[in-house]
Amino acid sequence: YVADITTAEKKVLNAIKEHPTFSAKEIAGIIGVSDRTVQRHQTALKKKGYIAREGSDREGKWIILK
Repeated sequence: YVADITTAEKKVLNAIKEHPTFSAKEIAGIIGVSDRTVQRHQTALKKKGYIAREGSDREGKWIILK
């Protein structure tokens, strides 16, 4: 799989793949971490070019880039 992301980031990425419209809080509920932790991983994944946000925070969805 991908070498430059952590195991925790992979969990977030997989959850986003399955549920692209979910909020950080909903993803946190799936993988069992805090929503702040999910937000941190999402930020890291965005910086690394794996995901992007399309649309607004409320109505948008995540796009997998890699």
